[in-house]
Amino acid sequence: MATRLAIQFLSLLKIYRRSKPANLFHCNVRVMSEDANPFSFWQSIYINPSHHEHNELQSIIAHEQIHVKQWHTLDILLAEISLVFIGLTREFGL
Repeated sequence: MATRLAIQFLSLLKIYRRSKPANLFHCNVRVMSEDANPFSFWQSIYINPSHHEHNELQSIIAHEQIHVKQWHTLDILLAEISLVFIGLTREFGL
């Protein structure tokens, strides 16, 4: 699980480096070129606008802004770290 989490962080770093900052509907976002679903991580919203209709974009960004405001990334990270510790306890009988 720890290896999987590390790979996910490396993938996110790769997406961050390839994305460009932009402003859509008065919201700062990171525009991706990858064929990936929109998502948020910490205070950043990642989206590929070319994969969505104009009216869809506004709804997607509003949805992701809710995740950002509610610190959804923290929920996900705590769940992932919990899985790492559960795996360690099972593996080593801690």
